[in-house]
Amino acid sequence: MQVEIPADIEQIAKQAVMMGAYDSVADYIAAMVRENGLPKHAPVEPVSPASADEWINELKAIATSHAATGYPVDDSRESIYPDRG
Repeated sequence: MQVEIPADIEQIAKQAVMMGAYDSVADYIAAMVRENGLPKHAPVEPVSPASADEWINELKAIATSHAATGYPVDDSRESIYPDRG
């Protein structure tokens, strides 16, 4: 497997190798992955289709429980986060 590494990360890895902390860039990256593991937001267990359907039904119930505004609403990303346009 070949992976592209951003230049700044590659430079840090190369410096760690030059300092003698690791034998190779691959060793450095492997150590960082082992140390950090999976992202904290990664699901530990797959969601069963039944629970996914329940979640969708609950979300639909929430949406239908809210009354329509009766007028157009600009809920675009630009209107909600004007500084992120």
